Amino acid sequence: MASPPAAEPAAKRQKTAEAPLPFHKTLLEPANVDRLRQAHEASTPYKHAVINQLFDEDFVKRARKEITEQLSFREKETDICAPLSSSSPFILPR
Repeated sequence: MASPPAAEPAAKRQKTAEAPLPFHKTLLEPANVDRLRQAHEASTPYKHAVINQLFDEDFVKRARKEITEQLSFREKETDICAPLSSSSPFILPR
């Protein structure tokens, strides 16, 4: 029988629970939701809607700074292929 997973430290749970969502303040306003719904229903040739302001501008700036300053890539070759290797669990397309 496996033992139950260890509980996270209280400080970590608290920090995660208090983090505000990075979405733009107008994203879920009723008028914007209606506009997106109408755009989706009227879209062709496939159903889609364009969200121009998905994230808060400060969040996007912080994310860009973190990506450009803290992620590093290096080429890694094997017998089969040469994929990019990252020091981060996230690899973003160019």
